[in-house]
Amino acid sequence: MNHSDQIWSLSASLSDCTENPGILISRFLESGALDAYLSGAPSPRLYVLCREERKDALISLLASETGKSVYAQRHSRFILERSFDTLSTPYGPIRRKTASGYGVCRSKAEFEDLKSICEEARVSLPELRKLLAETDAEK
Repeated sequence: MNHSDQIWSLSASLSDCTENPGILISRFLESGALDAYLSGAPSPRLYVLCREERKDALISLLASETGKSVYAQRHSRFILERSFDTLSTPYGPIRRKTASGYGVCRSKAEFEDLKSICEEARVSLPELRKLLAETDAEK
């Protein structure tokens, strides 16, 4: 099933901001943003994606955190359906997420699961990814 909705993209320059951008991103995600990310160099911008009901609060937060003008733009968002399953491996379970819709179907293992297995089992990430590909091929 294909699904879409309307969201807002808010942005402001981070020039002259001395605070760690990672802290800002976390603050926006904790305040109800759908996503927050940096783009551009040498003058980076912080982008915040949100639903209509969080827009005004996040504009205020963005203005207060950056001291800069905030730009806002409404976008149509076309949402892929998401599902999750767990793969069994000799090293333990690995969660996998799958996104599908609009003629696309893509799966990806959860990075934190891969990282934990690599550290605990002392296996390389390429070796683990190869094992996952072989496991999928057998199905």
